[in-house]
Amino acid sequence: MVGYPIKSKYLILILIIIILLYSWGNSKQEKPPDEIEIDFHNSFLADFKVENEKVYFYCKLTLLNHSNSLKNIKLTAESSEDVKGGLIKDKSLCGFGWGPGFDTISSYNIFTLPENSQPTEVNVVFIGEYNFRSVKHDRNIPDIIKIEIVDESISVRK
Repeated sequence: MVGYPIKSKYLILILIIIILLYSWGNSKQEKPPDEIEIDFHNSFLADFKVENEKVYFYCKLTLLNHSNSLKNIKLTAESSEDVKGGLIKDKSLCGFGWGPGFDTISSYNIFTLPENSQPTEVNVVFIGEYNFRSVKHDRNIPDIIKIEIVDESISVRK
């Protein structure tokens, strides 16, 4: 009888662990239907250049639309690392379309994504104000990319 309370303590502990694991597994739910996702593994900085006191970060972003409807989005970004490195004055960057060459920057800043998680490659150039050093210390896309959908906004960190 002395061992009985010890066995019941282990049984209670095992039951608590099972309940916690079950709860943790159920908390990983599917993405909300209107969420736009950036596939960072397939997104990259194609190039950057400094011209006319502006810095142009040419990025190829792969975006996924998890909703059942076509979405029009605007993209902005923040790059604290490039401020620290002296490349840009302010971390806030505006996104515009570019292509077919680096010399062609569009005046549009609205990108259209097809529905149902279709991977869509978007050519976006993020533009910021040049500071004093025309050196980029890495080949990474901006730290934070903000996606604006109609009347709501979400931020995505890599």
